[in-house]
Amino acid sequence: MTAYSCTATSRDVEQQEPAITGIIRTSDGSPLYGILVSAKGEGQKYTTSVITDDRGLYEFPPLPFGSYRVSVGTLWSEKVNFTSSGATQDFTVELGPGFMTQTTGTSWLNLLPGTQEEKKRLSDSCGSCHSIWRLIDRPQTSKEGWSALARKMARITTTGEPLDPDAPYRLDLSEENFNPLMGYLTKNIVPELKEKQIVEAMVRPRGEAARAVFTEWDLSAEVKLVKATWTDSVGIIWFAADALDDFGAVGRLDPSTGEVKIWPTSLAKPTFHDILGDSEENLWITASTANKIVKFDTSTYQYSMWDVPEASRWAHTGDLDPDGNFWFTLQRGEEIVAKLEPGTGKMTRFPPMTKRSGPYGLVIDRSGDVWFTQLRGHKVSKIVRATGQLTEFDPPTPRAGPRRIQMDSQGKLWFTEFFADKIARLDQATMEFTEYDTGVPGGSPY
Repeated sequence: MTAYSCTATSRDVEQQEPAITGIIRTSDGSPLYGILVSAKGEGQKYTTSVITDDRGLYEFPPLPFGSYRVSVGTLWSEKVNFTSSGATQDFTVELGPGFMTQTTGTSWLNLLPGTQEEKKRLSDSCGSCHSIWRLIDRPQTSKEGWSALARKMARITTTGEPLDPDAPYRLDLSEENFNPLMGYLTKNIVPELKEKQIVEAMVRPRGEAARAVFTEWDLSAEVKLVKATWTDSVGIIWFAADALDDFGAVGRLDPSTGEVKIWPTSLAKPTFHDILGDSEENLWITASTANKIVKFDTSTYQYSMWDVPEASRWAHTGDLDPDGNFWFTLQRGEEIVAKLEPGTGKMTRFPPMTKRSGPYGLVIDRSGDVWFTQLRGHKVSKIVRATGQLTEFDPPTPRAGPRRIQMDSQGKLWFTEFFADKIARLDQATMEFTEYDTGVPGGSPY
């Protein structure tokens, strides 16, 4: 599924009132705030979710009349017939394992015992590929079980495919890291942990956050994995995907109808990673495994492709400059930033001064200059577009692991510090850094 947050639905719904409403209570009659309630109509391709307020009351926005399945957590579900007279469905629930999906990896990490160093090792080793939530939901029962699972996970991609033979393992298997990690998992991530602490781990919004409305659309059965999305000027959601047959694809979701269309490529297992639209609303995609930059024309539905520079691999994140050139990071082989001039196909290389630095996020500022992060080099870097001059800057926290980067409406640059558990901002006007601690040791903001 791909999710799109909104405050009102855009479907053709005539009535503004009534809505499906109800109260969520415990068995002793106490109302429960911050509980997620979902509704899906019979034959519909989307699910709408809302959150209970401090009175335990939930209320859906206007929906088409019909038969709905209304659900709370993973254990409670009722069929509701929604008519012009409205519909009411109360639920009596028990806080516990039935609400595992209302927890997060970071909410669990806060509750886990151990030192900050131990939690950070857990997050860096396991949380960089998936949420810590998974370990607690499906724990092993022995050190041997954890060790076998960890060695298996170290050798596969996030989609379950075997790693390339020359790719580094996704987990540090050295004795210094592996043995303490296995000891921590065996001692602390035990089967009874979920039932004992799930109520404390639940994320239950209140106030402004509890007024959010979420709509999730079912995608085509052809879609295996969605990596990134981009929304055009009329609200159509485009996405980069791996199709079920492992071919790369561009997909399109119309939120007003739920219609989904897929355009596969001839590239097998390309790992379409990043996607963005240009001024004509054509799409630019980094095809990481295929070592290509891909353009998709949204009017003709045709693909154009360019090979990345030799000696470099794994195109990752990109952006377009004012002249229509596509800049992108390359994370393997010779790790560089590159510029593609689509008209000629010319590629220009920009190697960071810090070697093996892991160029990661990239964004182009208002003047057309290029900013990118270095995950392993722990730098934020700038390339002056007109001259190619490259400058590297050190965030205040050493070894912070800058990862994704974006620019706000005032031209200030914001980026995550993956290893430092912080969010940071760089003011271009003063060249001053400001860091904000997330308050979650080992939380690893991405």
